[in-house]
Amino acid sequence: MGRRAVLTATFDAGAHAGGTAPGFYDYTLGGPFRLSALPRNALRGPKYALATAGYRLKVGSLPKLFGGAIYATLSAEAGSVFDRASRMRVKSAVTGGFAAETALGPVFAGISGGSGDAQVYFLIGRQVR
Repeated sequence: MGRRAVLTATFDAGAHAGGTAPGFYDYTLGGPFRLSALPRNALRGPKYALATAGYRLKVGSLPKLFGGAIYATLSAEAGSVFDRASRMRVKSAVTGGFAAETALGPVFAGISGGSGDAQVYFLIGRQVR
């Protein structure tokens, strides 16, 4: 989408195969970039599906000593954790914020809302995609 903009789309899904696994092996959604409006690991179950679409626009740069590009970001997520497809209840979230490539690694600051919840994020390191 040009030199300054990036459009992304992802779809993740998972299911346990063959029987029931212990609860600590359940899939989770909630938290940064996994239905961001929900608290971390708010949804838990043996199957999950998550679709995400995002847009990043380069809006500036940090001085070379401190890092690289600064991006304005916007993403939308929809997904569910479930045991049977008939019980799937899709939740959604929209997140906006700023991300930067810094000497400390990637940094993200933003806000997310959706499905009746909201979260504010400040992330440093590998969690930032």
